[in-house]
Amino acid sequence: MRIVRVATKDLIASILLRRQEGLIVYYSIADNATVEMCQTVCVKIAADIH
Repeated sequence: MRIVRVATKDLIASILLRRQEGLIVYYSIADNATVEMCQTVCVKIAADIH
């Protein structure tokens, strides 16, 4: 299981940026390719629903 956890953490780290300010942690999407992929999937799902 440890290998899976490490691989998952690496995958998440490549997709998200993490920034901490005091006790607050902010996450953002690391690159535009991920945003574009999510938008494409959402458009496809919306089109399939209607």
